[in-house]
Amino acid sequence: MLGLEKTKVYDFLNSLISMGFEVIAPVKTKDGINFEIIKNGKEVEMNYINTVYSPKKFFIPDGEILFEYTLNGKPDIIEKVVKKRRVLFGIRPCDANGLLALDKVLEKDPYYSSRRKNTLIIAVNCSETGENCFCQSMGTDKLTGGFDLLLTDGGKTLVVDGYSERGKFMLKSFAETKVSKIKKMKNKRKFDSRDIEKRILKIFNHKRWSEIAEKCLSCGACTTACPTCYCFSVEDEPDFSKNGKRSRYWSFCMLMDFSRVAGDVVFRRSREDRCKQFVFHKLSYFKEEYGKHLCVGCGRCISICPTGIDFFKEVEEMMK
Repeated sequence: MLGLEKTKVYDFLNSLISMGFEVIAPVKTKDGINFEIIKNGKEVEMNYINTVYSPKKFFIPDGEILFEYTLNGKPDIIEKVVKKRRVLFGIRPCDANGLLALDKVLEKDPYYSSRRKNTLIIAVNCSETGENCFCQSMGTDKLTGGFDLLLTDGGKTLVVDGYSERGKFMLKSFAETKVSKIKKMKNKRKFDSRDIEKRILKIFNHKRWSEIAEKCLSCGACTTACPTCYCFSVEDEPDFSKNGKRSRYWSFCMLMDFSRVAGDVVFRRSREDRCKQFVFHKLSYFKEEYGKHLCVGCGRCISICPTGIDFFKEVEEMMK
């Protein structure tokens, strides 16, 4: 069995950096463990269950220039498509499955797809579970695609669990190794996702939604932390000298301005409607359109909510 000693992970990542890859990995930050671009393998934090935020920002940045333009007779448009070679190390299966969900919506988006195609994915299976993790209930604790190297904690080593054609070249850093018993991860928490996309429709008008909305601050923390929230707003920024740029920024259904249109019409003015949109999109609407749930069971929306809203516990209570 091929494996990489944990003590050699730093050297492995340094070798990728020396080959010209931009390496993104989990590191300690003031907010907790999060994905950042590293300059040295020793920056990497190996002891974590999951990061506070998903690596979504490296595929859909919050604030990116789509193109710049200049008007010198004929318009000259310069697109800002990023084609840098990158490696994303340490992503958990739930987040990797989140990227597969984003692919369904954004695969034709040149900015997202360029980053996606130019990023090698090194996923690491979980051996521990967080208090709010329910990935097993959503079927996202395993990966069958969407990665270039899949590793599992085998004690003193990270064992190769699978690889793609594209990831073959990285295997030269691995060697035959003995593996201690691999610890299987089991979620403490469960969520009944069987036919949830249909069953949840019965509680759309439940009175409890108004009680949930009373607690909601519309701060957008849940949507910011979610690995599969992909909505954005577009802004044109002319500088009145025949030049300008078009940029896009994160925007979310939990914010009232998200559904504001001309004439100051807001389609989801009430927090109750916005809470419903967030939950029903994750568990029903996306599944109806794309054949899979948009929720990957990472539990971040529960962990990060400043008022302690647990949408999935609430759904279970209403379903009773």
